[in-house]
Amino acid sequence: MMTPLIKVREALHLVMTPLIEVREALHLVRTPLIVVREALHLVRTPLIRVREALHLVMTPLIKVREALLLVRTSLIRVREALHLVRTPLIKVGEALHLVMTPLIEVREALIQVMTPLIVK
Repeated sequence: MMTPLIKVREALHLVMTPLIEVREALHLVRTPLIVVREALHLVRTPLIRVREALHLVMTPLIKVREALLLVRTSLIRVREALHLVRTPLIKVGEALHLVMTPLIEVREALIQVMTPLIVK
C-alpha cells in the first residue's frame, strides 16, 4: 500500500539493500519539500536504470550508476552528473534540475520529465 508522508530519504534507504529497485522506493515517495540531490546521494546500488527508478522517463536501458557516483561528490550537480548519461529524447538532467530547488514536489518534477524540454 502507498504510505503517505514518507520521506524520500527513508524510501531510498531501502535501495541501499541489494536486489531492491529504486522504482520500489520512489513509488512510496509522496512528500513535498524534497531535494533530489539529497535523495540520490543515498543511492549506492550499482547498475540502477533510470527507467526502473523513474518509470515516467521513456529512456530505456540507461544506467544511472555513473551519474550517481558523481552525485556523491558534493561539487557536482545532479544535472551535470545525469548529463553524462546518454539521453536520446528526454533531457533528464534539465528535468531533474528543477527538483534541486526546495519546495518542489517530486511528483510535479517527474511530470516535467514526461515531456522533452527545450534548451534555450
